[in-house]
Amino acid sequence: MDAPYHFDAEGDKADAVPLAKLIAPAIVIDVSQKAAVDPLYRLAPEDILAFEEQHGTIPPGAIVLLRTDWSTRWPNAESYLGGTDPAALAFPSFGDDAASLLIRERGAAALGVDTASTDYGPSADFPVHRMMGEANAPGFENLANLDQLPATGAYLVALPMKIKGGSGGPLRAVALVPKK
Repeated sequence: MDAPYHFDAEGDKADAVPLAKLIAPAIVIDVSQKAAVDPLYRLAPEDILAFEEQHGTIPPGAIVLLRTDWSTRWPNAESYLGGTDPAALAFPSFGDDAASLLIRERGAAALGVDTASTDYGPSADFPVHRMMGEANAPGFENLANLDQLPATGAYLVALPMKIKGGSGGPLRAVALVPKK
């Protein structure tokens, strides 16, 4: 988990993130087919609007998870990160316009993704991290098994290690999925 403090000195630190931002309904937006074609794909507002057309408006307080299927590349770090050069990372994630729509307009409690960052690989200025910090919203990275979750209807329990004053820490994320 990246606590809001990770990119904003006024944001909640790891031990102070409210439970309401860690335990909430999960929304899973699947862009795995687009990410398979474009390893630098960034979630766009159009993807969110298309999701809402099919599943309804994303409710305030939801945790929005971005499914790229990138977690299937782990533990091959080179494939997962897009190479061996830390200065040339290549993986998909949230676009800043989409993150703004989710956080500022829909009131998402947190954003999560199955890649190494809530900003896409080659990001140098980390606009999604900065926006999440300003909005006091945590980010969950390196998630797995998002393909096993429904688009709506599950709850996420994302409990981080409570590192006093920390900007983030290890996270145990568990989804509660209704039986069919």
